[in-house]
Amino acid sequence: MTQDAPRPETRRAETEADLLSRLREQYATEGYQASTTLPIEKNDPLSAYRPDLVLRKGSDVIVVELKRSIETRDTEGLRKLRSQIESHPGWHLRVLFVGDPFQAPPMTVRSDSKSTLEIGRRISDARALLERGDYVGAITFLWIAVEAALRVYFSKSGELPTTGVTALSMLRRLYEDGTVTETDYNILAQGYQLRNNIVHGFNVQITKSVAASMLKIAESLIQSLRESTAGR
Repeated sequence: MTQDAPRPETRRAETEADLLSRLREQYATEGYQASTTLPIEKNDPLSAYRPDLVLRKGSDVIVVELKRSIETRDTEGLRKLRSQIESHPGWHLRVLFVGDPFQAPPMTVRSDSKSTLEIGRRISDARALLERGDYVGAITFLWIAVEAALRVYFSKSGELPTTGVTALSMLRRLYEDGTVTETDYNILAQGYQLRNNIVHGFNVQITKSVAASMLKIAESLIQSLRESTAGR
């Protein structure tokens, strides 16, 4: 007798359970206790909120919220939740996406030292091309570095993106989380579109000031992502 294939919702639940299990194990090694309840009073605005996971070590509390897709657009609700959680001293919100099990398999991300060297080389290449006046080449190498940094960041956060997840989707996540400002997001998103046009053979005109601005913002973002995951 042939067994029925697992229902999509069952596979999704298993994926979420696996992710939460990995997080518990990861933070347990750092001395965190895991639970699913917040240490709050009944009259707290968060009393009705049910997080997917709560990690606690002393006064340090990490609240984990799972999203079913990296494309989630509930930006306002997410910002309100972050504001309520982080109004408590020492509390932090981590929003993690659960990949679609029917998409391509996760990418393999290089080790920390190799990825740091590779990203640094790409940034150096982009800067050298900018100085030589090759703004198209500079944007191309710049986005290679940005995408690599984004994948390393999300991988270290316990949510390795699949090959079906675009760099723009990951960048949008950082914007929705409040990590990237709207201005920086718009400039980097413009660079992403330019890069796509370049690699697809379209004629692209880029000024030095635009390329320099994108390089500056990208370098700042990459440094910020590296610092936020240091030691993980």
